[in-house]
Amino acid sequence: VLRATGRPGLDVLACVPERFSIRTVKYPQMVARKRGGIGMMVEICPFSCLDEFNKAPVDNMVGVMNLLYLSGVCYTNSYFGTDFSDFAPGKIDKPASTAASHRMKRDEARFFAAYVGRLGLVLDGARNECGVFVYSAPEDAEARYHPANSSIWKDKFLGQTDSSIQVLTDALFQKAVDFSFIDAEDVVEAAKNPSAPAIFGTRVRVIVVPALNWMKRETWNGLRALAAAGTKICFVDNYPRYSTDLAPLDAWDSVPLGEATEFAKPTAVEQIVADLEALPGDPFRAEADGLFYQAHYTAPDGREIRMLASGSRQPIEVSVSHASRASFTLFDVETGVATAATLPATVKLPPLRAAFLVIEGPPPHRMVSSS
Repeated sequence: VLRATGRPGLDVLACVPERFSIRTVKYPQMVARKRGGIGMMVEICPFSCLDEFNKAPVDNMVGVMNLLYLSGVCYTNSYFGTDFSDFAPGKIDKPASTAASHRMKRDEARFFAAYVGRLGLVLDGARNECGVFVYSAPEDAEARYHPANSSIWKDKFLGQTDSSIQVLTDALFQKAVDFSFIDAEDVVEAAKNPSAPAIFGTRVRVIVVPALNWMKRETWNGLRALAAAGTKICFVDNYPRYSTDLAPLDAWDSVPLGEATEFAKPTAVEQIVADLEALPGDPFRAEADGLFYQAHYTAPDGREIRMLASGSRQPIEVSVSHASRASFTLFDVETGVATAATLPATVKLPPLRAAFLVIEGPPPHRMVSSS
């Protein structure tokens, strides 16, 4: 996909929000941000979890699209089929009764296309401003890997890195803390200017390192330099113990990374997530009595965009405030209606629907209503 379109791509087969893994989109998002925030292409393929999907197909797909666009998707190829016989009754045959996935009726297809179109219109060309970075630890995963034909392939280390990342990122996601993955290259680059570090053009607010054993020494040194200059570095459960700049590859002895007094003590995931819910330095606050997600973007003309997406199947109310701004425009993605909003305010989100708060000025491009 990257060669053909110039953008990283992903497939989504489990098109049910409760089944969606945020890591599915966050790994290609890292590639897109490394390449200048070019966005991603997605193919939505409702082929898995069909019993669940078909109970509320349009709602399920809309809920998943919110999460994809929230994380940087900007192009969609769809295998979410349409019953075209509804467009020309008597001239086009109905889908076979054995079709596994729901086929949208005419009104459903119009609504879905308009909804996804509005997501793309608001976020077109916008730059993600997420300053929470999770270290993706590829070197730890490689160091722990045992081939499946090994006599110890069921060893507890198999997949331990991924398990640690899964626990951390799921907890962040469930608490509406947006994040981006990074690797050693990003840490080293940020450490070149430790007093004002930036990754993907965004100021670094915090770097979270999952529980791991091995780390590249240049990453370790970069994190130390950033911490010494005041950047918040969080370690889950433990510090990495060993450097990957080993002796021979067949050596069993690893080289210790050594002590580092620049860091705070490692803590549990729950404590780290609780600290990040009120992100230091971010003037925007959003709280709700139900599950929701959020992301921060800057429009090409410099306006601040805040996306709020419901993860609940019940209506929820999100209380929002801003420390330095009061006048926003609220865009309802479902209806295409734009209204003035003065913060603090309460944003009412229907089940699995999204809204945008855009600071001052007219809507990006032209919002299209459902009428």
